[in-house]
Amino acid sequence: MAGARRAGIALAAALGAVLWAGAAGAQTCLGVSATPVAFGDYDAGAGTPLDGEGSVSVTCDLGVAYEVQLDPGANSGGAFFPRRMTQGGTYFLEYNLYLDPTRLQVWGDGASGGGTAVQSGGGTGLQQNFPIYGRIPPLQSVGVGAYADNVTVTLLW
Repeated sequence: MAGARRAGIALAAALGAVLWAGAAGAQTCLGVSATPVAFGDYDAGAGTPLDGEGSVSVTCDLGVAYEVQLDPGANSGGAFFPRRMTQGGTYFLEYNLYLDPTRLQVWGDGASGGGTAVQSGGGTGLQQNFPIYGRIPPLQSVGVGAYADNVTVTLLW
């Protein structure tokens, strides 16, 4: 597609850079991994948003309560509203990541800047998968190229 704007979010968990914070004791969380959110080609002239999906997977011992947080990303200046992808620091493309398929609950840390939610769960001893719903709002005037952001996944238990 000529003039396409390619967009995707690389979750840091997919690259092995996951933050862990667990209490000492016998019960633990054994792993977290992520599948990046891929949006595909963004058409700046389209009047509808572009949606994408990724996921986070967590494995915790039976009964361990946990919380999965996402940070604002590398290009948003610490803000969740909106997150931003960049094309080499020249152009920025606004987007966000959500807990729900209706894309109303921004997935964040539940504290910074208010208005964000976290994914909570209880360990089963098996891998649990949680979808990440992404959305790029329509009609953003940006340059042609590949856009990306790096979002860190934090697992607290």
